[in-house]
Amino acid sequence: MEKKKKLKKIDYRYILNSSEIFLNESKSNPFYKKKVFFSEELRDKFCEFQIVGNLGGLGDNISFDNKTDYYIVSDKFMNLLKIGNQPNQIIELEKKINTSHKKLKNLKIISENSFLLQCKKRCDEINDLSSASLLNRVI
Repeated sequence: MEKKKKLKKIDYRYILNSSEIFLNESKSNPFYKKKVFFSEELRDKFCEFQIVGNLGGLGDNISFDNKTDYYIVSDKFMNLLKIGNQPNQIIELEKKINTSHKKLKNLKIISENSFLLQCKKRCDEINDLSSASLLNRVI
């Protein structure tokens, strides 16, 4: 008898929990040499992409695939999820995760707020004034 794969439900609680684990367990710079996908409706797309680049990562908002390490969910999407509305992009993410034949085992789905908090922590640790300046425009 073949086991049925348990489907993941990407909702507010799931992302909040994932974000909390991320913040508690992250190394100083978890984005170094990582592919970071950003959802639509970010606070400031330009600044957030530049911050990822400054940290040695690759920001993307076009190509989400099995090589993606982080999926950043915008605060606007988090607010919609909190009241039970699932944006189309999150529906597509959920479908991709649940139907992917290639493992997305390294994928971490986190909120925009958690991403920014981690980046601020990193800037403070190493006195990264360039990224801190960008963060100040976003936060």
